Amino acid sequence: MTIAVSSSVEQNGLSQQQNGEIGVSALNNNAEHHHHHHHIKYLPDFFISLQRTTTEKERREQIEKLLQSVFPNEQMKSMKTLSGGVTNILYKIKFKDRPRPILCRINGVNSEKIIDRNTEITYMIKIMQELSDSTVHCRFGNGVVYDFLEGVPLQCNEVSRHAEGIASQMARFHQLDMDGSKSPMLFRVLDVWIEKAREVHFDDEESQRKLEEMQFEERILPEIEMVREIMDGWDVVFCHNDVLGLNIIFNEEKQSYSFIDYEYCGHNYRAFDIGDHFFEHLGLTNIDPEAYPDENQQRRFVRAYLRELHGREPSHQDVEVLRRQANIAGLASNLFWGTWALYQAKNSVINFDYLLYGKQRFSAYFKLKEMLLQDPNEVPTE
Repeated sequence: MTIAVSSSVEQNGLSQQQNGEIGVSALNNNAEHHHHHHHIKYLPDFFISLQRTTTEKERREQIEKLLQSVFPNEQMKSMKTLSGGVTNILYKIKFKDRPRPILCRINGVNSEKIIDRNTEITYMIKIMQELSDSTVHCRFGNGVVYDFLEGVPLQCNEVSRHAEGIASQMARFHQLDMDGSKSPMLFRVLDVWIEKAREVHFDDEESQRKLEEMQFEERILPEIEMVREIMDGWDVVFCHNDVLGLNIIFNEEKQSYSFIDYEYCGHNYRAFDIGDHFFEHLGLTNIDPEAYPDENQQRRFVRAYLRELHGREPSHQDVEVLRRQANIAGLASNLFWGTWALYQAKNSVINFDYLLYGKQRFSAYFKLKEMLLQDPNEVPTE
């Protein structure tokens, strides 16, 4: 899901905001942020106005002023608005002499109540530097300036033919050494979302009926407890946690893949990123369980992932164990995003049918549960 929610860091790893939105980049138990910022320009008092009264021309003038202080020797050639984000406004800027364009992102109004920008920027700097050879140039009062990544986002029907490249990039991502809590965020966040989802009630009868049909308490909670028990003790790494096609930028010329949008990043089960990615094959709006990767596709992905991770051909055993774990973690990701959607349905202002999305995630879980629940501890030998 790219419809992002996230929150500010607090001792318990999650804080609730006044507006009731909760989220994830929270979960890093006060990682030290400031020491990562020595090489980027920080202008905390510079704000670009997003008020309706500000004209586009005035806004562009403010951006130019900002860029003059970040790139004093560069002359701007063009500036265009990019759509795509639902939370933020993005401008792509080209210069006369600097070959690489940059992006200026202005954070959505009030989004800092939802998204912990300190954690996000810490991760962003390190991920971009180490994995996509690009730089965050400046952080200002309500935004950030960074290198534009050349390439195109993948559609969900394209991801399977890029499986090996995505898997290798995921393995590199999982090798990042990040500060913050090393406990898996999956159930810690889910527990907060469950409490919130339990309180959801709609005045609108139609919505309330849809909610009750899902039988969250009776049907969904026991499933969450079951997967929690199965996954206990699995391997934990630094994960992206939202590797859907639109968050993967493919550069055809370099044949490279970059993951963008770091609002859900944090330590989590290694298998979660893989399984969540498998489920993202199903689409966003008409979730189709038939589109789930078959066993051979799963093996191809996991083999490429392990090959990149260890620098050698993995054993049949290793591939099968992780493949089975990924399928179970993928089931868990449906419970995760489904619960998230119930909460969002009541609290988000974004125009998206969250109740339908939640219902589809839960039904994908039940449709594929029998097929995907294979015990990773009992892999048959070849």
